[in-house]
Order: sequence, then C-alpha cells, then structure tokens
Amino acid sequence: MTRLALTLLVGTFGTVAAGQEPIKLASGESAATPVARVEVAAKPAAAAELLPKALADARAALAKARDYHGHLVRQERVRGTLTPETVAELRVKVEPFAIDIATTKPANLAGEETSYAPLKSRLNARYRAPGVEGVKGFTTVEAAGAKALTNCRHPAAEYGLAAMLGRVEKALEVERHLQNPVAVYAAEFTIAGKPVTRFEVVADRPHPARYAHRVVLFVESESKLPVRFEAYDAPKAAGGEGELVEMQSVVGLKLNVGLGTRDLDR
Repeated sequence: MTRLALTLLVGTFGTVAAGQEPIKLASGESAATPVARVEVAAKPAAAAELLPKALADARAALAKARDYHGHLVRQERVRGTLTPETVAELRVKVEPFAIDIATTKPANLAGEETSYAPLKSRLNARYRAPGVEGVKGFTTVEAAGAKALTNCRHPAAEYGLAAMLGRVEKALEVERHLQNPVAVYAAEFTIAGKPVTRFEVVADRPHPARYAHRVVLFVESESKLPVRFEAYDAPKAAGGEGELVEMQSVVGLKLNVGLGTRDLDR
C-alpha cells in the first residue's frame, strides 16, 4: 500500500510529513510474552495534529504520578548483538527520582538487579549480578560503567516512562535544530487489550547526532502515558524495514502504589 503523506509545518518540530499508514511492527514480538503483544486496531490517526498534543499530555500525566510499578519488557542491541527478550520488575519513584530494575527472564539473567537513586549518588548505582555471582549480594558500581551495562544498552536512569518519552522528544529536537524534515505517522492499536496510539517519527537524513532512522512511541489513550518505545536503523536496501536498535515496553503498569525507600534502596 502506498503511503499518503502531506508536508506541513507543525509547532517546533520543523517540516513534518504526516502519513496514514504505519510501518510494520518489530519482528521481535514474542508469543511467549502475550502481555506485551501489539495488535492493530480499526482506524489510522492524523499524526501531525496528534503528536504535539500527545507529547504534552504525556508529560502532564507523568507529572501527576508519584511512583509506579510494572514489568519492563525489553530487547536491545548491546555491543552489536541483539539481546533476547528480557523481562524485569520495574519500580520507579518519580520525584525525587529513583529506579530499581530486577530481571526475571531469561533464566541466565534472572536475579540481575540495578538500583539507582541520584539523590544518594549521582555517579553510582547498586548492582547485583545474575546467577551464582549474585549470591555475593549488591555492590556499588558506576551507574554508567561497564559492570552496570553488561547486559543492557542504557544506564538504569534511562529506562521507564520518562525515558521513553524523552527519546522521542530528543529525536524531534535534534532534527528541528538541524532544520531536517521528519515524517510522522500515527495509527490506533491495542497493547494487552488497551487502546493506544502509535506514533512513528522517521528521520531520513543521516548525521552523527541521529540516534535512529525511525523511533516509535505508543501512548495509552486513557492514561495518556507512554508505554512502549522502539528504535530502528535505516533499511539496508530500498523497501526494507531496518534493524531493531531497541524496544522497551512497560506492561501491567500501576500508578501511585506508595513506593518507599525500602522498595528501592539496595
């Protein structure tokens, strides 16, 4: 099907092409994790009109949250290799920010846990290795050091709802600053049975500051919160999809559950 596109000026995003047909989903969708499954819904959406409002609404909704808990489902390219789908318990305090990520799957990574609270230490995190090594308990490591990044692409602070939202905002800001055109597409989907809007931002012009050729954000219709992020490289051949850089999805999200210091302090 041929994309329908319209070039126009939208707020601070620069030149934006708004289309009606979304690109296919990540090839890494796993039937083993049905709670993270994405399904297309009935009708497409007007991307250029909806994206600025969706980003603002997401920021406003996140500002009302004190804390949240859920499962972080992710797949990332780490040192050139795409990891298997990883599931972790995710606990986040929004203000003051603190985060704990405790991996449960796959089996070889079960037990790995990272806790980061910049109010206590901006440079360090508490880390427990998976498997037998984890029996030794938690150690203090550099938050963005090699140990903390053994099995993940980002430091702990760069996971969760605000991080997903921030990646899309940064991608738009970088292209706007360079006066590069971007294409934006949107459509209605469901994740775990809940209605979401899927926004896709495509930056065709390669440059050193470009994180990905296209980034995708899923925003829940009811809560207005971002619940899934995807990033892809440029296709190697015309008509290709581009390889997955990373996917993060937060499922089973529960807001304001009353997380305290003992829930995050390791």
